[in-house]
Amino acid sequence: MERRRFLRSGLAATVAAGLAGCPGGEGESTTNDGGGETDSPTDTPTETPAAEPTDTPAEGTESETDAGTETDSAPAELPRLRTDGNWVVTEDGERFTPRGANLIEPLFGDQNERNRGGTYMDTLELATDTADAWYNNILRLPLSNYAIDQLGYEEYATQYVDPTVEHCKEQGVYLIVDYHIIQNWDDESVHEDVREFWDFFASRYADEPHVLYEFWNEPQEPAADTLENWNAWKEVAQPLVDRIREDAPDTPIIVGSPNWTSLTKYAAESPFEGENLIYAGHIYPGDGTSAEVFEEDYGAPADEVPVMITEWGFDAIDDVQPGTRSNFGEPFKEWLNGRENVGWTAWCLDSHWHPTMLDFDHNVTGGELYHGHFVKQWLAETRDENVPDAVARDGAEYEGPSDTDAPPTPENLELTENADGTVTLAWDQVVDEETQVMHYNVFVNGELRQQIDTIGLLNDADAENAFDAEDLRFETTLEGFTPGETYKIHMSAVDSLSNESVISRIKTHSVSGEVEIAAEIPRAESEPSVDGELDDSWESERNDFQHAVMGDPEESDLSGGWRARWDDDALYLHVDVVDDRKSVDSSELYNDDSIEVYVDADYSHLPSYDSENDFQIVAARGADGVSAGVLPTELDPEMAWNETDDGYELELAFAWSNLAPDQTVEAGHVLGFDVHVNDDDTGGDRDKKLTWFNEQDDSWENPSAFAAVELVE
Repeated sequence: MERRRFLRSGLAATVAAGLAGCPGGEGESTTNDGGGETDSPTDTPTETPAAEPTDTPAEGTESETDAGTETDSAPAELPRLRTDGNWVVTEDGERFTPRGANLIEPLFGDQNERNRGGTYMDTLELATDTADAWYNNILRLPLSNYAIDQLGYEEYATQYVDPTVEHCKEQGVYLIVDYHIIQNWDDESVHEDVREFWDFFASRYADEPHVLYEFWNEPQEPAADTLENWNAWKEVAQPLVDRIREDAPDTPIIVGSPNWTSLTKYAAESPFEGENLIYAGHIYPGDGTSAEVFEEDYGAPADEVPVMITEWGFDAIDDVQPGTRSNFGEPFKEWLNGRENVGWTAWCLDSHWHPTMLDFDHNVTGGELYHGHFVKQWLAETRDENVPDAVARDGAEYEGPSDTDAPPTPENLELTENADGTVTLAWDQVVDEETQVMHYNVFVNGELRQQIDTIGLLNDADAENAFDAEDLRFETTLEGFTPGETYKIHMSAVDSLSNESVISRIKTHSVSGEVEIAAEIPRAESEPSVDGELDDSWESERNDFQHAVMGDPEESDLSGGWRARWDDDALYLHVDVVDDRKSVDSSELYNDDSIEVYVDADYSHLPSYDSENDFQIVAARGADGVSAGVLPTELDPEMAWNETDDGYELELAFAWSNLAPDQTVEAGHVLGFDVHVNDDDTGGDRDKKLTWFNEQDDSWENPSAFAAVELVE
């Protein structure tokens, strides 16, 4: 599964430097000041000046305190945390449910003050402001290699981490110091980075009872979802945890896992050695949206060991894992409220690292599409549940957002067709006087085609200070148009509280040219027999595999082609492959001998799968059924394999009722289509791959790369 890309578009330099793929990470920041340079970090005070001393009252006189006037008093120190069974508890054994949010990486926050609405310290103060009804009892502070490279350890700690530790102590909030790396865990050079980081930080806050350590944010590959892989990770990670423990004997340590910290379920079966260990999980909409999924992977291990979800969140315009309050937030909350021993920190108090909880004026997002207010309300509702007395929870009552007015409608739409068949859409900036416009919806023929993030548009804008402008002209490139077809396009604007404008006036565009048909599929005179062997019913032109997109196979090592027929009931496919060595030994089917079939049943030609009738179908050599890939419906094809002297054959029959539901299939119907074949000669990963049509091997994510094939009589 492709996982999250958390930086908004427009931060290209940051993404290229390594921030894409997970919230945070290392990378270069970008601000829009017209000159392309970044701001210098804002100085963060490390001490709060003491108040001037007052005169001591004369003996026998009543002091202001005695008279009942309120005075400031130092907050009670938060008790040290430890683990007891599957709970996090205080040093006295009182059960504690951590609930809070992730902060922004501090240097990024300061370098991007102008396009996120505040400095890092502004965000930290917001997160601990009970007068504004923020009731985080714990915060997670992601620290990056990028900032370490820029500042060095000592300056990074002195300027940012020390003040954060002190501020949280004063405010009665626990703090997770998170080494926010997203790296492969079998790389010794990465292990050295981990050792170096914690050799500096572990002892620095070891005596701070309110501090916890998350020693490795997201170990990556090898990512296999197996106990064997977990144990291999544990063998690497245990010495690193032990090294931290030497310098911080009492500090709770949070332990992640491979594959974006998603293998938490193996922690109960094979726990690390040592005390006061908590096992992390990271959950986003692409991981599943039901309590059953959450429970299997993260709830079940929490019956045996302490578990904390140190990242979760949703927003509707995440371009990899979109989610909403209804389809993710509410089921997640319901599940986690039934798991009091499982704590959480939501991602993220920022406007760029998404899923975001703030807009670019530093205001809280909300509604159905964004989760800032959802998190804030949840924290307020649970502020008294399983928390030590010293945790700050006296303050204002939570009040939801008051703005329910829709933004103005986008105006002055203009369409320009480009030489590559794409269309440029331009429109006037929409300014909402109450709440920032967070994104724009683009509709093509009445269906939502694209959601365009305003922050990305502003970052890319050619303006001296785009984030203060109100008269910009925006544009975006739309894909997925079929030559010769006519399309109706309109837009709406959506603010950061999910209020949506009235749709714009419709613009009509006719695409030039005509569809280039790459192959024809003839009607079957009689129903082909699906038995794995080529017979007279398959008489049609063979389409050879043409493009080597991996390796350089000889024809005798890997070659072949496909034939197809159709009738009113089904699409029939026969694939023959030359491959004399069978290898099926991987959890990922594309790494074995396998066939990939790609179908866009209505030739919508979109750049991403539409979850309706776009399919990636993967069949492992000799295996029953098709799996992996993208299957928006239950295809359940009739299929048969046949091993030959020099390879194998596969026959498939797909019912139109599954492949093209709600469509009339007849002669002249055009499909998006392609067939690929993978070859594994040595075990493990695949060695070679051939395709019939697409030369880029991006069909797994891009249906517009499929060929156009036509059904003919």
